[in-house]
Amino acid sequence: MSDVRKRAKTIKKPSVKKPKAIKPANSRPTKRSNMVKSQKSAAQNHTTAKPITTHKKPDTPKNRVVSSKTKRKSFIKTAQGKNGKLYYIQLIDGGKRLFKKKTFVRIFIASVLILAVLIISFSTPTGLPESLVNSFAGFGVSGAIPFKQDGSRIVYAKTYGGKLFSLSDTSFCGYTANGGRFLDITHGFTNPACAFSSSRMLISNSLSNKYIITNYSNKLYSGTTENAIVCSNIAENGNYVFVTKATGYEASAVVYNASNKKIYEWCSSAAPISSAALSYGGNRLVVSTISAQGGEIISNLYTFAYKSADPVTQFSEKGVVLDIAPISNGCYAVTFKDKVVYYSYSRGEIGRIEKSGNNICYFKYRKGGENIVITTNGIISNSFNVYYNKNETTKNQFVFDKEIIDADVLGGRIYLLLNKKVVCLNTSGKVIESYTLDSPAGSLYVLSHGDIYVSNEISFSKPVKEK
Repeated sequence: MSDVRKRAKTIKKPSVKKPKAIKPANSRPTKRSNMVKSQKSAAQNHTTAKPITTHKKPDTPKNRVVSSKTKRKSFIKTAQGKNGKLYYIQLIDGGKRLFKKKTFVRIFIASVLILAVLIISFSTPTGLPESLVNSFAGFGVSGAIPFKQDGSRIVYAKTYGGKLFSLSDTSFCGYTANGGRFLDITHGFTNPACAFSSSRMLISNSLSNKYIITNYSNKLYSGTTENAIVCSNIAENGNYVFVTKATGYEASAVVYNASNKKIYEWCSSAAPISSAALSYGGNRLVVSTISAQGGEIISNLYTFAYKSADPVTQFSEKGVVLDIAPISNGCYAVTFKDKVVYYSYSRGEIGRIEKSGNNICYFKYRKGGENIVITTNGIISNSFNVYYNKNETTKNQFVFDKEIIDADVLGGRIYLLLNKKVVCLNTSGKVIESYTLDSPAGSLYVLSHGDIYVSNEISFSKPVKEK
């Protein structure tokens, strides 16, 4: 019995193992959980638990980890490859948001700059680079006043952007307000003519087929036409047109773009072409032809949009067209001997200045639609009607009772060249400033308020402002 009981006491019950809890595959034990487990096992074995000490690894980019202290702050974690190079950069929490914010600001600033450059580039007639070249032309160039241009006579001159451009029988030059010559081109033409815009100039040899395109800085292109040139014109965007003789036709109008490629041609079979011009944007062509009806000369005006040979608009007016001037994007002015008629490119006549017995003496205009018309005042000698207009609308009109030799307009001021004197008037006819000349002059050129040139034959001088 005793042996049986002893054996029964020594027999232990088979232990049943509890199934272990399945942990997620991506779960990892933390330092805190490891420390708790070690403390529990030490208590079960009736041993004293020793405090667990953590050994910090050296603070290198490879060993940095995210903690609660680094959350919502700029924190960058990098990893290092076997070759010793960093192969990725990871931004965490606040760092990621900061990076996104900085990236957005950079992209926004870059987009604004690109948009500004594009707007400026598209708003300039011939592109931003050439516009900058024109703006800085003559910068730092000094000269002396009075000055003389090469040649024997001045054919034509005009002012743009505070600069004077002059065509003589031998050369084409540009001058600053202080007389400095910054452009000098020898053209070599026997019958030179010039068409101006605020971006480029077209110099042609009338009754020949040669021409030159130039900007404020240098000569851009020299070319030839198929037939002899009768007249020419140039638009603000660099497009230009020639009226030429044409085999089998009375004449033709040929349009070229700013890259000197032919883009349109219209031939007149019934009547000769007397004049042609382009709109500011260069996308419209205006042509005038001459015909006779009942013993009177009739001018026919046609507007083309380059899509076909059929005109968009067509008008007729008695008299010979002396000049066609695009004064704004929407309208142009046609000068006759006794009237100035304003036309819309799409709607026809929109205004006119005409009075029986009065003849047109001067029509001067500026980019933007500002223009003046000066006519004789009936049979009264040395009396003139002065009209100040914005596009086709007459803003003011007054009578000036002294002989006018030349005139110009700029910024709401009217400049009149008299005998050995220049007067500056407001649009109501009141004298604002007066300038004296040493000798009589034939032409007047206003660069800006206070910068005035007068010319006589081949020389330029500046009048002296009266106190």
